[in-house]
Amino acid sequence: MSPPLTRTAVPAKTQRFRDEYRAALPAGYNGWRQQRRITAAMLGVCALLLAGIEAFHWSLVATAVATWALSTVSEYLAHRIPMHRPVPRLEFMFRQHVRVHHRYFTDQAIEGADPLDVHATVLHPKQLVVLVFGVALPISLAIWGLLGGDAARVFAATVLVYMSFFEWVHLACHLPADHPAMAIPGLRWAREHHRLHHKPALMTRYNFQISVPAVDWIPGTGILQEGEVLRPAAGKARSTAQASEPHEDRQAS
Repeated sequence: MSPPLTRTAVPAKTQRFRDEYRAALPAGYNGWRQQRRITAAMLGVCALLLAGIEAFHWSLVATAVATWALSTVSEYLAHRIPMHRPVPRLEFMFRQHVRVHHRYFTDQAIEGADPLDVHATVLHPKQLVVLVFGVALPISLAIWGLLGGDAARVFAATVLVYMSFFEWVHLACHLPADHPAMAIPGLRWAREHHRLHHKPALMTRYNFQISVPAVDWIPGTGILQEGEVLRPAAGKARSTAQASEPHEDRQAS
């Protein structure tokens, strides 16, 4: 059974930040339109990559599955470390995520009701550049040299599909609770999972995975509900007060 969702009025401090952020956006910006175009471009490249496959083999299916699994781990680590802990040369990821995204959306105001809100939700262009050209491309070239062009094409195509999937699931997690998309199985639970991550006192320790929330439970960073953390090794949940430091994390500003 999906957990109940909380929908409350936007606190005055959060609303002021949103108003200032929206006012600084380019005139005519429409986040949903832009994101549809970015997704179409990614899937178009994906189609070209798959069309270039010279000979199908079941090993390519295994490559796709392994790439998807690697992508879930990469998402978890990228969210937990550079996005929540400043890393040299990647500080912009921390600034964009904590000082913008987590101020724009909190556990008390998780919903975005305006097309402008998409700008504060999706990955920043610099983050996309790092992920595509700094991570995915070098790995694709390495796979090309080791396993051949077809395996490299499948790897790159799977990464693009995963990135698109991640962006849309994340956007859905910031939709209003009464949005029709919440009827999609599992999405209501994923939204609550992400809402708890946006609680300032918990955001540096729990619920980092968005695309596949269950991944958080493997290292024990998944909150089942407010106040309880699933610990697979122990076989039961325990209080976040026992699992974390005695002080609250201060939200960056």
